[in-house]
Amino acid sequence: MEAEAERLPIFRISIELLIAVLVDVTVKAYIHSLVPLLPYGWMAVFVHSTWKLLTNENTRKRLEPFYAWSRKNGRMPYMTIAVFALGGIVFSAAWYALGKALGTPNLKETEPKREAKTPAHPDTPAEVSKIPQPVTIPATREGNRHVDLSLPIVVEFHVSNSRGAKEKFITIRNPGRVGIEDIQIEGIRYVFDKDSWKAHTLKLDFFSQLGVLARIPPIGLGKNSKPIDMGKIPIIKLYTFREALDAQEPALEAEPFRTYYCLRFTFRDERTKERYAFYKVTTAFYGSPSMIEEEGTAAGGGVGHVYLQDVPEVVKAAARDFYGNALKEYKP
Repeated sequence: MEAEAERLPIFRISIELLIAVLVDVTVKAYIHSLVPLLPYGWMAVFVHSTWKLLTNENTRKRLEPFYAWSRKNGRMPYMTIAVFALGGIVFSAAWYALGKALGTPNLKETEPKREAKTPAHPDTPAEVSKIPQPVTIPATREGNRHVDLSLPIVVEFHVSNSRGAKEKFITIRNPGRVGIEDIQIEGIRYVFDKDSWKAHTLKLDFFSQLGVLARIPPIGLGKNSKPIDMGKIPIIKLYTFREALDAQEPALEAEPFRTYYCLRFTFRDERTKERYAFYKVTTAFYGSPSMIEEEGTAAGGGVGHVYLQDVPEVVKAAARDFYGNALKEYKP
């Protein structure tokens, strides 16, 4: 009977461990949401089995002489501390071992592998093209950042007339998802030849390089620059329409009508640090009710309307020749 009583708890514990193993395998294979709970379940099984072994009648009988010796020699307090310390060590070791052997698996390994995506080749059909993956760039002042180089730069450059009689503002808007930095504005003043202008043809007479007109702080996602009053830049001369008409020359032939400013905006992509250039043409007027420029649509009718529409491209072509092609031109 004593041998049978000794074998009974071991048999029961073995059955419980077998059931626990089956549950573990089933959860890992079919119920991934419960996988994080497996270490706690195994710990409960371990504690329960250990408790059964220690409280078994045969185990208690074998430990009784040891406890009697401790009580007789006054060592019971030390024995209690030792038992607690040993139990804590066993418990911690069991938890660590179970966490390593039966802990939560790497869920990335349990998920089906996905094909790595790469940028599409120009010859690849649209239906099988793939989106490029984000790329990690070297550490910056903000530390390592995970950035997506597939996002395009979306920046708007505005030169707009205000309601005031003498106001003209330069503004940069960044409605996209990529910040820009190291921003500056350069300028060149162009004047068209008077005789060609009278003949409704376009021929540049002379130009003046104005240098750097303004430097602008970085513009983050969804942000705008502070408006720059173009008329308050000392090297730039702007006119009102009335001032130009009062000049001692035939209407529309005076120099203010033949004068244009080409603004060159340069900036860097905050991710790659690549520098871009963008050209914008505007008149020498605070308001231009009859002149073609990129921020307005008002224009006079008749033959003059046709050649004036070509002014921005003629001025930009001259500016590109002057600055060269060292920088990549930004195309909205």
